[in-house]
Amino acid sequence: MKMFQFAASLEAQIRQEVEDATGQAPPELQPVVAAVGRFEAEFELLLDRAQYVDVDTGRYPEVDAAALLGTNGVWEEAASRLRPFGETTVPALAALWLLHTLTERSGQYYQQAALNSAHPAVKLFFASLAEVKAMLRRRLDGLLRQLYNAAWAEVGFAPFVLGKD
Repeated sequence: MKMFQFAASLEAQIRQEVEDATGQAPPELQPVVAAVGRFEAEFELLLDRAQYVDVDTGRYPEVDAAALLGTNGVWEEAASRLRPFGETTVPALAALWLLHTLTERSGQYYQQAALNSAHPAVKLFFASLAEVKAMLRRRLDGLLRQLYNAAWAEVGFAPFVLGKD
């Protein structure tokens, strides 16, 4: 099925982008990049298993959001390390924008794939993938808001229009 092949290729490229971001992100952001990297590796494995399922005779693997996203503790620690930190705010913002955009756009693909699937099992599987991507995007949203607040405190005005992402 071409939808799965495209998705596997898309996720492989995203994983590569995340790996590249690992070396460029400031130390305060490393736990976030590592968490997204683990998410992408597991997500890619999930897609690899799913693309060989015969939908008429088999079952798609379970989309376990907790296993993909990791524990709340990982994200809470990442958030605690993102306190305002001056000159590294801008590099952290740029790195988070990249992760957020990759997550959001790939999630849109899974939404579209669900809408354009005729088989109910395929539709449900892609909708589940879209939802778990949305969960990751919301976690990244929270971290971005912390950095937006730090930038606001630094420059004295809202440097970005929130809600227009």
